[in-house]
Formats: sequence, structure tokens, C-alpha cells
Amino acid sequence: MPTERVVHEVDYDDDAVVVDRGGGGSSMGVILGILIVLLIVAGVWWFALGPGASTSSYGGSSNGSIPGATAAPGGNGGSAQPGASY
Repeated sequence: MPTERVVHEVDYDDDAVVVDRGGGGSSMGVILGILIVLLIVAGVWWFALGPGASTSSYGGSSNGSIPGATAAPGGNGGSAQPGASY
């Protein structure tokens, strides 16, 4: 009796599947990233350096200048005549 030899061929299906979702996927991510970075920079500027950085609560001028006196005490107030001497 002859013996039969059974040979099994193994066929592995190793096909790579590549899904193309259109050409705009990476450019959309770049545009979104740039917009997010610009919003973060604008927020930092607004709260750290811009109008949102003011800590005054009275709404007056914040330039720090103090108005000078218009005339010295007992002075002449800017006229050409000398002041009163006591």
C-alpha cells in the first residue's frame, strides 16, 4: 500500500490596505494648528501686555504722571510782578 503524502500549501494573505481620504487631511491640520497658535499668542498678549493687563479699578489715566502745581505758594502765579513778601 502506497502512502499518500498530503502537502498543504499555506497562502497567507498579507496585502496592505492603504486608505486615501483625499488630499486635504494634512493641510487642514496645519491650518488648524496655526489658528490655535495665533489664538494662544493673542490671549497671552491681551492678558499680559495689552488692554487686559490694566490693574487699576478707578478707570483714570494709568500713565503715572502727576499734574504739576500751577503756582508756588505765595508766588506770583506766572505774572511778571513779584510775589508778596511778608
